[in-house]
Amino acid sequence: MSKIKIPLHVRMFENILALKFLIPWDLLFARSRPVDENFQNIVVVNLMGLGNMIFSIPLLKTLRKRFPTAKITLLASYKPVVELMQANKLVDDIVFFNPEEHRGIFKKRKFMKELGKRKFDLSILTYPSGKFSGVATKFIGAKKMIGVEQNVGFFKSGVFSNIVVKSTSKHCVDVNLDIAKMLGEKEIDRSIKLELPDAKVYGARNLLKSRGLGEGQKLIGVHTGSVHETKYKQWTQHGFAEACTELAKKHNTKIMIVGGPEEAHAGKSIHAMMQEKPLMFFDKTIPETAALIKNCDIFISTDTGPGHLAAALGIPVVSIFGPTDSEKAKPYGEKVIVVKKDLACIPCVDSFTANYFNCKDRKCLVELEPRKIVEAAEKLL
Repeated sequence: MSKIKIPLHVRMFENILALKFLIPWDLLFARSRPVDENFQNIVVVNLMGLGNMIFSIPLLKTLRKRFPTAKITLLASYKPVVELMQANKLVDDIVFFNPEEHRGIFKKRKFMKELGKRKFDLSILTYPSGKFSGVATKFIGAKKMIGVEQNVGFFKSGVFSNIVVKSTSKHCVDVNLDIAKMLGEKEIDRSIKLELPDAKVYGARNLLKSRGLGEGQKLIGVHTGSVHETKYKQWTQHGFAEACTELAKKHNTKIMIVGGPEEAHAGKSIHAMMQEKPLMFFDKTIPETAALIKNCDIFISTDTGPGHLAAALGIPVVSIFGPTDSEKAKPYGEKVIVVKKDLACIPCVDSFTANYFNCKDRKCLVELEPRKIVEAAEKLL
């Protein structure tokens, strides 16, 4: 594994930020042993995207078992995550934090202080988390704070927690479950399964049939990950087109490309390159997309949220990895095949700092052969 180099300006900024908010008391007296307390008002802080929220599902399920009478509130900042959590009723309440409306540390602090008036007796910082997530838990001001001591450059995101869980090289789901163990729960629920109403799944099936899915025809879902934020994870459009065309021809399958409105342009490019034209859905909500994915026989995705969603729905997944760490961030499930190049420089991306942005060759993704994706998909079909 290559060592990740952190740019000088990033190190300077993070050291200044750490010094500004550092509370020596918390560092000196943080505990790394189980806590046996009956918390009744809990806030779970997850200000990340869809994939990272799915990584916290087993933790949320285990928390409900550990504290059956507690009120559990989720703080989230990604609207589709809110829709998904509401549909599955994993928590009692959801507070949506819109970072666009609260730019700057003072507005963010005011929002968190207002949330803190709910008098939480425990705040939980899920893993992985960003710099502000750790600061947010401090601003909320719960009596007890538990978080993973995660290095984000030189800044430790769990620095304000008075109950500390050490991060390791294992999967993000398992690191989150270490939080539950620290809170005294011995019967860990590792299930990442999400449920969908049958009516929603059948409705999506009828939509697919109306758009050209044949009776008895297999369906392969695809997400290209073609938004600016995940650019460093994206496989080539030509690669997707070639792999999907071969699968459609060899196995009489229908290809379905899903994504958000901002991903439609890439989807149309792939559509134009394919001989067997795919179905495309770029105007659906996350719950609606989930219902479409639930009808798939397999799902092909880069390291992005829909791939993790497919795994949570019990769909076999071919997961395409480039610069990120597949051992920590692959879809969590039994029927998952990771496809990646065998290169010494992989991984070169941690949660927030990347050598990859200075990489001109992009060998890990540009040189990934479509046949490898086809072979992996054929093992799952």
